[in-house]
Amino acid sequence: MSLPLFLPCAAGVEELLAQEVRRLLPDADVHQARGGVALDGTPHEVMLLNLESRLAQRVLVEVASGPYAHESDSTNSHAASTGRSGSRRSTRCGSIRPRSAAR
Repeated sequence: MSLPLFLPCAAGVEELLAQEVRRLLPDADVHQARGGVALDGTPHEVMLLNLESRLAQRVLVEVASGPYAHESDSTNSHAASTGRSGSRRSTRCGSIRPRSAAR
């Protein structure tokens, strides 16, 4: 399974990061971009890049794409793709509320 990846880096280091990724993944089609490099990779390659790259700040996997102008756009996009209302916020803390957490 091939995943669209982006590896961000410090400004001015893109060329060095592209060289590093080509050394780690010789068969990868690496595209240098402003602020990092883009490529397609497998989950195994994501782990390899995450462990071996010294210049990438992180390894990002693109999970959605679309226009984005405001914070609510990402919520609405997720709601449209999952069939859930965008106005409802999910919480991971279950029944814990600020008052009961302070006790």
